[in-house]
Amino acid sequence: MFLRRTEVTEEELNRIVLVEGDEVHFVQAPKSKNNAQGQLDWSLLLALKNAILRNVFETDPEEVRSKCIDVGFYDKNNFARNFKKEKFKNLFKGALVPQGNAVALSPNGQDALGELVRSLAGEAK
Repeated sequence: MFLRRTEVTEEELNRIVLVEGDEVHFVQAPKSKNNAQGQLDWSLLLALKNAILRNVFETDPEEVRSKCIDVGFYDKNNFARNFKKEKFKNLFKGALVPQGNAVALSPNGQDALGELVRSLAGEAK
């Protein structure tokens, strides 16, 4: 459904994601110049990971925090505030709250994920 909705091809998806059993590895990662965009990109990619593993497009805010710390997009002072910005709120069916429950992507979020996948796949060529 996601591929049809966003017009992402399996080839594009395979350029950025490697699935080995119950593990999902991103072989192409966002290279944003600012933390807020990096956090947004990873929140979308982690929703993709959950869709692959559990068949639900949702993001856990603490999983995003951990990933952002690992890849250098964590901004302790603004992390929670970034999730309250319109840019984020429009992409999820609820608020991403630190230590809160996972939140599903909205249709706009799935569209944004599709754009991100296509962009990263283009960089992988």
